[in-house]
Amino acid sequence: MQQHAGLRRMLAGAVFGAALLGAGMQNPATIKAQLRLADFRMIETMLTATALSAVVFYFSNRNGYTTISARKPVSVGLFSYDGNVLGGALIGIGMAATGACPGSALVQAGTGVASGIYTILGGIIGAMLYVGLERTAENFKTASEKSTTTDYVQMTDSPVQEHFVIPKITPPTIADSLEVGPATMVVIWQLFVLGVISVLRKFLSVDNVEGISPQVGGLFMGLSQLISILLTRSSVGVSTAYEDVARVVLSPFLATKGKLLTPATLFALGVFSASCVVKVLYMARELSPAPSMAINHIYGGAALLFGARLAKGCPSGHGISGIPTFGWASVTTIASAFASGIVFTMAKSMV
Repeated sequence: MQQHAGLRRMLAGAVFGAALLGAGMQNPATIKAQLRLADFRMIETMLTATALSAVVFYFSNRNGYTTISARKPVSVGLFSYDGNVLGGALIGIGMAATGACPGSALVQAGTGVASGIYTILGGIIGAMLYVGLERTAENFKTASEKSTTTDYVQMTDSPVQEHFVIPKITPPTIADSLEVGPATMVVIWQLFVLGVISVLRKFLSVDNVEGISPQVGGLFMGLSQLISILLTRSSVGVSTAYEDVARVVLSPFLATKGKLLTPATLFALGVFSASCVVKVLYMARELSPAPSMAINHIYGGAALLFGARLAKGCPSGHGISGIPTFGWASVTTIASAFASGIVFTMAKSMV
Protein backbone atom coordinates (compact mmCIF):
# COMPACT_ATOMS: atom_id res chain seq x y z
CA MET A 1 0.00 0.00 0.00
CA GLN A 2 2.83 2.43 0.92
CA GLN A 3 4.62 1.50 -2.31
CA HIS A 4 1.52 2.37 -4.31
CA ALA A 5 1.19 5.65 -2.41
CA GLY A 6 4.79 6.48 -3.29
CA LEU A 7 4.19 5.75 -6.96
CA ARG A 8 1.12 7.98 -6.92
CA ARG A 9 3.21 10.79 -5.42
CA MET A 10 5.82 10.38 -8.14
CA LEU A 11 3.18 10.33 -10.85
CA ALA A 12 1.57 13.47 -9.45
CA GLY A 13 4.99 15.12 -9.42
CA ALA A 14 5.65 14.00 -12.99
CA VAL A 15 2.41 15.58 -14.17
CA PHE A 16 3.25 18.81 -12.33
CA GLY A 17 6.75 18.84 -13.81
CA ALA A 18 5.35 18.34 -17.30
CA ALA A 19 2.89 21.18 -16.67
CA LEU A 20 5.69 23.51 -15.57
CA LEU A 21 7.62 22.60 -18.69
CA GLY A 22 4.62 23.03 -20.96
CA ALA A 23 3.85 26.42 -19.43
CA GLY A 24 7.42 27.60 -20.02
CA MET A 25 8.09 28.17 -16.33
CA GLN A 26 11.37 26.24 -16.57
CA ASN A 27 12.95 29.06 -18.55
CA PRO A 28 14.98 31.37 -16.26
CA ALA A 29 14.35 34.24 -18.69
CA THR A 30 10.58 33.99 -18.11
CA ILE A 31 10.84 34.54 -14.36
CA LYS A 32 13.48 37.25 -14.67
CA ALA A 33 11.45 39.08 -17.33
CA GLN A 34 8.46 39.07 -14.99
CA LEU A 35 10.50 40.64 -12.20
CA ARG A 36 11.75 43.28 -14.66
CA LEU A 37 8.07 43.95 -15.46
CA ALA A 38 8.94 43.29 -19.10
CA ASP A 39 6.82 40.17 -19.61
CA PHE A 40 3.77 39.20 -17.57
CA ARG A 41 3.60 35.60 -18.75
CA MET A 42 4.44 34.27 -15.28
CA ILE A 43 1.70 36.23 -13.52
CA GLU A 44 -0.90 35.32 -16.14
CA THR A 45 0.05 31.65 -15.91
CA MET A 46 -0.06 31.58 -12.12
CA LEU A 47 -3.37 33.44 -11.94
CA THR A 48 -4.97 31.04 -14.41
CA ALA A 49 -3.63 28.09 -12.43
CA THR A 50 -5.05 29.49 -9.18
CA ALA A 51 -8.44 30.05 -10.79
CA LEU A 52 -8.76 26.42 -11.85
CA SER A 53 -7.24 25.18 -8.59
CA ALA A 54 -9.83 27.14 -6.60
CA VAL A 55 -12.61 25.32 -8.44
CA VAL A 56 -10.88 21.96 -7.93
CA PHE A 57 -10.44 22.58 -4.19
CA TYR A 58 -14.02 23.74 -3.76
CA PHE A 59 -15.62 20.65 -5.29
CA SER A 60 -13.08 18.28 -3.76
CA ASN A 61 -13.73 19.66 -0.28
CA ARG A 62 -17.47 19.86 -0.82
CA ASN A 63 -17.64 16.19 -1.78
CA GLY A 64 -15.56 15.20 1.23
CA TYR A 65 -12.70 13.84 -0.88
CA THR A 66 -10.21 16.28 0.66
CA THR A 67 -9.99 18.87 3.40
CA ILE A 68 -7.72 21.37 1.68
CA SER A 69 -7.57 24.47 3.88
CA ALA A 70 -5.74 27.78 3.97
CA ARG A 71 -2.17 27.81 5.21
CA LYS A 72 -1.82 29.41 8.60
CA PRO A 73 0.29 32.54 9.13
CA VAL A 74 3.81 32.08 10.44
CA SER A 75 5.25 34.34 13.13
CA VAL A 76 8.82 34.35 14.41
CA GLY A 77 7.96 36.76 17.20
CA LEU A 78 8.24 40.20 15.60
CA PHE A 79 4.73 40.83 14.28
CA SER A 80 1.84 38.91 12.76
CA TYR A 81 2.76 37.29 9.46
CA ASP A 82 6.41 38.29 9.90
CA GLY A 83 7.51 34.80 8.89
CA ASN A 84 5.48 35.09 5.71
CA VAL A 85 6.78 38.59 4.93
CA LEU A 86 10.44 37.79 5.62
CA GLY A 87 10.26 34.38 3.99
CA GLY A 88 8.49 35.81 0.96
CA ALA A 89 11.11 38.55 0.63
CA LEU A 90 13.88 35.94 0.55
CA ILE A 91 11.93 33.91 -2.00
CA GLY A 92 11.71 36.98 -4.24
CA ILE A 93 15.43 37.68 -3.97
CA GLY A 94 16.15 34.05 -4.74
CA MET A 95 13.88 34.06 -7.79
CA ALA A 96 15.49 37.26 -9.08
CA ALA A 97 18.99 35.85 -8.62
CA THR A 98 18.32 32.44 -10.14
CA GLY A 99 15.34 32.77 -12.45
CA ALA A 100 13.83 29.79 -10.68
CA CYS A 101 11.56 28.61 -7.91
CA PRO A 102 12.05 25.31 -6.05
CA GLY A 103 9.91 23.41 -8.57
CA SER A 104 11.20 25.00 -11.76
CA ALA A 105 14.80 24.44 -10.60
CA LEU A 106 14.13 20.70 -10.74
CA VAL A 107 12.72 21.07 -14.25
CA GLN A 108 15.71 23.16 -15.29
CA ALA A 109 18.13 20.53 -14.01
CA GLY A 110 16.16 17.75 -15.68
CA THR A 111 16.18 19.50 -19.05
CA GLY A 112 19.88 20.27 -18.95
CA VAL A 113 19.86 23.90 -17.84
CA ALA A 114 23.02 24.08 -15.76
CA SER A 115 21.82 26.92 -13.56
CA GLY A 116 19.11 24.66 -12.16
CA ILE A 117 21.69 22.28 -10.73
CA TYR A 118 23.43 25.10 -8.86
CA THR A 119 20.09 26.46 -7.67
CA ILE A 120 19.17 23.04 -6.26
CA LEU A 121 22.54 22.80 -4.52
CA GLY A 122 22.07 26.25 -3.02
CA GLY A 123 18.51 25.32 -2.09
CA ILE A 124 19.67 22.32 -0.07
CA ILE A 125 22.22 24.54 1.67
CA GLY A 126 19.52 27.09 2.45
CA ALA A 127 17.25 24.36 3.80
CA MET A 128 20.12 23.11 5.97
CA LEU A 129 20.62 26.62 7.34
CA TYR A 130 16.91 26.80 8.13
CA VAL A 131 16.91 23.44 9.92
CA GLY A 132 20.01 24.43 11.88
CA LEU A 133 18.55 27.78 12.88
CA GLU A 134 15.28 26.14 13.83
CA ARG A 135 17.11 23.66 16.05
CA THR A 136 19.10 26.46 17.67
CA ALA A 137 15.92 28.42 18.35
CA GLU A 138 14.42 25.37 20.03
CA ASN A 139 17.48 24.72 22.19
CA PHE A 140 17.75 28.31 23.41
CA LYS A 141 14.07 28.93 24.02
CA THR A 142 13.66 30.40 27.49
CA ALA A 143 10.96 29.50 29.96
CA SER A 144 9.44 32.98 29.78
CA GLU A 145 9.23 32.81 25.99
CA LYS A 146 7.59 29.41 26.21
CA SER A 147 4.90 30.77 28.47
CA THR A 148 3.87 33.35 25.87
CA THR A 149 2.93 30.67 23.33
CA THR A 150 -0.35 29.95 25.10
CA ASP A 151 -2.01 32.75 23.11
CA TYR A 152 -1.06 31.16 19.81
CA VAL A 153 -1.96 28.13 17.77
CA GLN A 154 1.07 25.95 17.13
CA MET A 155 1.98 25.00 13.58
CA THR A 156 1.30 21.33 12.98
CA ASP A 157 3.91 20.98 10.23
CA SER A 158 6.83 22.51 12.10
CA PRO A 159 9.16 20.23 14.08
CA VAL A 160 9.71 23.11 16.48
CA GLN A 161 6.34 23.30 18.19
CA GLU A 162 6.98 26.40 20.26
CA HIS A 163 9.01 28.68 18.00
CA PHE A 164 6.97 29.16 14.84
CA VAL A 165 3.50 30.06 16.01
CA ILE A 166 0.27 31.20 14.49
CA PRO A 167 -1.69 34.18 15.83
CA LYS A 168 -5.31 33.38 16.59
CA ILE A 169 -6.52 36.94 16.19
CA THR A 170 -6.15 37.32 12.40
CA PRO A 171 -8.86 35.94 10.09
CA PRO A 172 -7.16 33.13 8.16
CA THR A 173 -8.82 33.77 4.80
CA ILE A 174 -10.01 36.53 2.52
CA ALA A 175 -13.45 34.92 2.60
CA ASP A 176 -13.55 35.38 6.37
CA SER A 177 -12.58 39.03 6.02
CA LEU A 178 -15.25 39.62 3.36
CA GLU A 179 -17.74 37.48 5.28
CA VAL A 180 -18.67 35.44 2.22
CA GLY A 181 -19.08 31.71 1.72
CA PRO A 182 -16.67 29.40 -0.13
CA ALA A 183 -18.72 29.28 -3.36
CA THR A 184 -19.05 33.06 -3.49
CA MET A 185 -15.34 33.47 -2.88
CA VAL A 186 -14.52 31.12 -5.75
CA VAL A 187 -16.74 33.16 -8.10
CA ILE A 188 -15.16 36.41 -6.89
CA TRP A 189 -11.72 34.99 -7.57
CA GLN A 190 -12.63 33.88 -11.10
CA LEU A 191 -13.85 37.40 -11.87
CA PHE A 192 -10.74 38.94 -10.29
CA VAL A 193 -8.40 36.74 -12.33
CA LEU A 194 -10.32 37.47 -15.52
CA GLY A 195 -10.17 41.19 -14.81
CA VAL A 196 -6.45 41.26 -14.05
CA ILE A 197 -5.54 39.23 -17.14
CA SER A 198 -7.76 41.44 -19.30
CA VAL A 199 -6.05 44.57 -17.99
CA LEU A 200 -2.59 43.08 -18.54
CA ARG A 201 -3.50 42.11 -22.08
CA LYS A 202 -5.07 45.45 -22.97
CA PHE A 203 -2.82 48.04 -21.38
CA LEU A 204 0.60 46.45 -20.92
CA SER A 205 2.94 45.49 -23.71
CA VAL A 206 4.68 42.16 -23.25
CA ASP A 207 7.62 40.51 -24.91
CA ASN A 208 6.87 37.99 -27.63
CA VAL A 209 7.33 34.53 -26.15
CA GLU A 210 7.29 31.34 -28.15
CA GLY A 211 5.09 28.45 -27.13
CA ILE A 212 1.60 28.16 -25.74
CA SER A 213 -0.28 31.09 -24.27
CA PRO A 214 -0.01 31.81 -20.53
CA GLN A 215 -3.68 30.94 -20.10
CA VAL A 216 -3.23 27.49 -21.64
CA GLY A 217 -0.08 27.01 -19.56
CA GLY A 218 -2.02 27.97 -16.46
CA LEU A 219 -4.75 25.48 -17.35
CA PHE A 220 -2.08 22.77 -17.65
CA MET A 221 -0.85 23.62 -14.16
CA GLY A 222 -4.39 23.71 -12.82
CA LEU A 223 -5.04 20.28 -14.32
CA SER A 224 -1.86 19.01 -12.66
CA GLN A 225 -3.39 20.23 -9.40
CA LEU A 226 -6.48 18.13 -10.15
CA ILE A 227 -4.32 15.08 -10.84
CA SER A 228 -2.46 15.60 -7.56
CA ILE A 229 -5.76 15.80 -5.68
CA LEU A 230 -7.07 12.64 -7.34
CA LEU A 231 -3.88 10.64 -6.82
CA THR A 232 -2.69 11.86 -3.43
CA ARG A 233 -5.57 13.87 -1.89
CA SER A 234 -3.11 16.74 -1.41
CA SER A 235 -2.14 19.88 -3.31
CA VAL A 236 1.11 20.51 -5.16
CA GLY A 237 4.18 21.90 -3.41
CA VAL A 238 7.91 21.33 -3.67
CA SER A 239 9.98 23.16 -1.05
CA THR A 240 9.35 20.63 1.74
CA ALA A 241 11.42 18.14 -0.28
CA TYR A 242 14.50 20.32 0.13
CA GLU A 243 13.99 20.43 3.89
CA ASP A 244 13.57 16.65 3.99
CA VAL A 245 16.87 16.21 2.15
CA ALA A 246 18.51 18.72 4.49
CA ARG A 247 17.31 16.75 7.52
CA VAL A 248 18.87 13.58 6.07
CA VAL A 249 22.20 15.38 5.58
CA LEU A 250 22.05 16.82 9.10
CA SER A 251 20.80 13.60 10.74
CA PRO A 252 24.01 13.10 12.79
CA PHE A 253 23.37 16.45 14.48
CA LEU A 254 19.61 16.14 14.97
CA ALA A 255 17.62 14.36 17.64
CA THR A 256 15.56 12.51 15.03
CA LYS A 257 16.90 10.73 11.96
CA GLY A 258 15.76 12.19 8.66
CA LYS A 259 13.98 10.05 6.07
CA LEU A 260 14.88 10.47 2.42
CA LEU A 261 11.89 8.90 0.66
CA THR A 262 9.15 11.12 2.01
CA PRO A 263 5.96 12.13 0.18
CA ALA A 264 7.57 15.47 -0.64
CA THR A 265 10.82 14.03 -2.02
CA LEU A 266 8.92 11.44 -4.07
CA PHE A 267 6.82 14.24 -5.57
CA ALA A 268 10.00 16.21 -6.36
CA LEU A 269 11.58 13.10 -7.87
CA GLY A 270 8.57 12.84 -10.16
CA VAL A 271 9.02 16.46 -11.25
CA PHE A 272 12.68 15.85 -12.07
CA SER A 273 12.08 12.49 -13.77
CA ALA A 274 9.39 13.85 -16.08
CA SER A 275 11.71 16.67 -17.10
CA CYS A 276 14.47 14.20 -17.93
CA VAL A 277 12.10 12.13 -20.06
CA VAL A 278 10.91 15.19 -21.97
CA LYS A 279 14.52 16.25 -22.48
CA VAL A 280 15.38 12.89 -24.02
CA LEU A 281 12.26 12.50 -26.14
CA TYR A 282 11.33 16.03 -27.16
CA MET A 283 12.08 19.61 -26.26
CA ALA A 284 9.29 22.00 -27.19
CA ARG A 285 11.48 25.09 -27.32
CA GLU A 286 15.04 26.27 -26.97
CA LEU A 287 16.02 27.33 -23.48
CA SER A 288 17.98 30.44 -22.67
CA PRO A 289 21.60 29.76 -21.72
CA ALA A 290 22.50 29.63 -18.06
CA PRO A 291 24.35 32.64 -16.62
CA SER A 292 28.08 32.14 -16.18
CA MET A 293 28.24 32.93 -12.44
CA ALA A 294 27.37 29.65 -10.73
CA ILE A 295 27.97 31.14 -7.28
CA ASN A 296 25.08 33.55 -7.81
CA HIS A 297 22.73 30.61 -8.26
CA ILE A 298 24.06 28.91 -5.15
CA TYR A 299 23.52 32.06 -3.08
CA GLY A 300 20.17 32.66 -4.74
CA GLY A 301 19.07 29.08 -4.22
CA ALA A 302 20.01 29.31 -0.54
CA ALA A 303 17.92 32.48 -0.11
CA LEU A 304 15.07 30.93 -2.08
CA LEU A 305 14.76 27.80 0.05
CA PHE A 306 15.54 29.41 3.40
CA GLY A 307 12.72 31.83 2.68
CA ALA A 308 10.39 29.10 1.45
CA ARG A 309 10.87 27.01 4.59
CA LEU A 310 10.58 30.06 6.83
CA ALA A 311 7.26 30.96 5.19
CA LYS A 312 6.25 27.27 5.11
CA GLY A 313 5.72 27.27 1.37
CA CYS A 314 7.15 28.26 -2.01
CA PRO A 315 5.56 29.80 -5.14
CA SER A 316 3.87 26.47 -5.84
CA GLY A 317 2.79 25.75 -2.26
CA HIS A 318 1.74 29.28 -1.35
CA GLY A 319 0.96 30.42 -4.89
CA ILE A 320 -0.62 27.72 -7.01
CA SER A 321 -1.94 25.81 -3.98
CA GLY A 322 -2.18 28.45 -1.25
CA ILE A 323 -3.85 31.38 -2.98
CA PRO A 324 -6.78 29.22 -4.21
CA THR A 325 -7.62 28.61 -0.54
CA PHE A 326 -7.67 32.41 -0.13
CA GLY A 327 -5.48 32.36 2.96
CA TRP A 328 -3.96 35.67 3.96
CA ALA A 329 -0.70 33.90 4.77
CA SER A 330 -0.31 32.74 1.17
CA VAL A 331 -1.31 36.11 -0.27
CA THR A 332 1.17 37.85 2.03
CA THR A 333 3.98 35.47 1.13
CA ILE A 334 3.51 35.73 -2.63
CA ALA A 335 3.01 39.52 -2.53
CA SER A 336 6.19 39.88 -0.51
CA ALA A 337 8.05 37.60 -2.92
CA PHE A 338 7.11 39.56 -6.03
CA ALA A 339 7.67 42.92 -4.35
CA SER A 340 11.16 42.02 -3.14
CA GLY A 341 12.03 40.34 -6.42
CA ILE A 342 11.06 43.44 -8.40
CA VAL A 343 12.95 45.77 -6.05
CA PHE A 344 16.03 43.50 -6.07
CA THR A 345 15.97 43.36 -9.87
CA MET A 346 15.67 47.14 -10.16
CA ALA A 347 18.48 47.69 -7.66
CA LYS A 348 20.69 45.20 -9.46
CA SER A 349 20.16 46.96 -12.78
CA MET A 350 21.38 50.22 -11.26
CA VAL A 351 24.68 48.79 -10.06
